[in-house]
Amino acid sequence: LIDRERYFVIHAPRQVGKTTTFRALARRLTAEGRYGALLTTCEVGQSLDGSVEAGIDAVLDALRLRAEQDFPTELHPPAVDPRTPAGSRMWDLLQRWTQAAPRPLVLFFDEIDALRGDVLVSVLRQLRAGFGDRRDTQLDSLVARLQEPRVRKVLAPVLAGEELAGVTGDDLQFVKDLGLVVSGPRGLEIANPIYREIVPRVLTEVMEESIVLPRPSYLD
Repeated sequence: LIDRERYFVIHAPRQVGKTTTFRALARRLTAEGRYGALLTTCEVGQSLDGSVEAGIDAVLDALRLRAEQDFPTELHPPAVDPRTPAGSRMWDLLQRWTQAAPRPLVLFFDEIDALRGDVLVSVLRQLRAGFGDRRDTQLDSLVARLQEPRVRKVLAPVLAGEELAGVTGDDLQFVKDLGLVVSGPRGLEIANPIYREIVPRVLTEVMEESIVLPRPSYLD
């Protein structure tokens, strides 16, 4: 999920090792040198009387302190801009930080469900807005995925209703994890109506371009 630049939520009972696991994962990812990975906590914004400004500032202060403790200097975040409204302050900081950082950043927000009301809504909206801004659309990403040989190897027989000859279990699971196919009553099928329209068009694009069709005179 991290290598595919996805965001995800881990939910489990207390005291089962979530924080310990992700602290260890963050340290390992940073030590490997490909990412700067950090575990920070949102619990500090729990009891601030629902003030969005105070809650956002508390979460950002915790993030800054943890980054300065765990990261080398070149990965430290920039200063918070107090002139930026609280409703976009986190978004602004993360945007400037990711642009300046020498490697991709991975952030784990621990105890985000400790936030309440408008503070929680603001944090989630800012994270979601920033994530959406820096990515291609879902359909852009889909078209890129359909160019991968391992994906085409699964989708072509699914579309033709044929057996999956030469497809490995890993390839099949990979395409399932992408959300492109699901197991239906008749076997594998394309996951949803939008994909059922788009996938065949992308896979047959070259063939369609090579077919010359006469244009009837009555078509404007």
